[in-house]
Amino acid sequence: MARFIDILTSCVSRAAENISLIAFLALFPMFFFYHLAAAAGVLPYVFGSLWSSWNGIAAFLFVVLLAVTQKAFSVWDIAVLVLIAIFAGYALYHYFFGLTWQQSLAPALESIKLILGILSLYGIGRFWKRPDKTQKWLLLSSWAGIVLASLLLMNIENGAFVASDRFRNPNAATYQWFAQAFAFTSLACIAFAPSPRLLPIVVGISPVVLFVLSSRSDLISLSIVVFAWVALCVLIQPKKLSSVALALAVFSLAGTTLAVSSFSRATLPGPQKTEAKSAASTAVRNRQLELKDIAQSDSYKERAELLKYGVNDIISSPIVGKYAGQLQRGGFGGYIHNALSAWQNFGLIAFILYLTLALSALLIAARQVLLRNANSEWHFAFYVSLFTFLSVVAAKSVYWPLPALAWGLVAGLSIRKSQKVAFVSSEPGHKSNYQF
Repeated sequence: MARFIDILTSCVSRAAENISLIAFLALFPMFFFYHLAAAAGVLPYVFGSLWSSWNGIAAFLFVVLLAVTQKAFSVWDIAVLVLIAIFAGYALYHYFFGLTWQQSLAPALESIKLILGILSLYGIGRFWKRPDKTQKWLLLSSWAGIVLASLLLMNIENGAFVASDRFRNPNAATYQWFAQAFAFTSLACIAFAPSPRLLPIVVGISPVVLFVLSSRSDLISLSIVVFAWVALCVLIQPKKLSSVALALAVFSLAGTTLAVSSFSRATLPGPQKTEAKSAASTAVRNRQLELKDIAQSDSYKERAELLKYGVNDIISSPIVGKYAGQLQRGGFGGYIHNALSAWQNFGLIAFILYLTLALSALLIAARQVLLRNANSEWHFAFYVSLFTFLSVVAAKSVYWPLPALAWGLVAGLSIRKSQKVAFVSSEPGHKSNYQF
């Protein structure tokens, strides 16, 4: 009987690994293609964006799989469940007993989406396994398809692809969603490139395409990940210096081509544009290039105001926070756009736990990749941890669930590593030299 249970558990674990990859493909590269087709009018919008719908399905599957395959919950599992319990408790309490504006449907729905997103993404990471050769090529093909689509549909006058502008569809997903889908597909391809010869191409082109997709925070975070990749090559794998040089050459060529084909074209004489079209092009171009003086950006000034109001909410209630306090000043999206939003909306304990999870994932993954024998899975965990940590420190709120992918990756890898060490140590005559 015990043997049968072990075989069944092993089969379920393999199924969970396959579901993890399918979920990743659905939430990132396939999300990009679906919304591209929907914005162009080729496909209908089904159940909104499909993001929350798929997260709901994946969350249910991963909770069941985790319950079936795990004999005991890890510290990571418990910490994430406690955080989810805090989010759910706040949402339920304030929906029924909060102030009038806290009982509105908007914060409750956003909290539900957040919880489903965390469960789904944590499950993807928790059961993630290194893709095989076919799966690596599938990831790379998805990445290449996004690159081609973005460049072919780019507005040649400003070097940007924004689906709502390109297809004149106000219902199209915002540029942040497209950029997010490409950024995480790129992180996977950097970690799991099917051939070392293709890795410099992925590394060199990805920042350029993110520039085209117009998301400044994702561009900065991915650029720092690329710098980290270069540093790891120099410090840990000097044999890859040729890959670094080639990546730099690809980046320079792609960036120069984009600049020459787009921004120089905008200055050439040509047919008179309509005032509306010219203004729209300038707005997109200026937003991309505002990184040169970000303090003068309208969005930077707006977020500085939101930060000021959010900090006031925290000061007025430092222990329990002020759930959905931004609704007193307008729409639900007026929260702090960094990790402090966890404190603002869910209190001090949630903020400490949220930040501890994000920082622990980054430090543990960084420690592992600094070891010369770290596998590609640890590199993927490091890239995702670094990307998400930078994002929540500078630009993303607690309602952005992507850090849970990093938590799941580090949790799953740490648990498998500890199980492997325990198995080896239990062998007769083995003397362990493993250092914690």
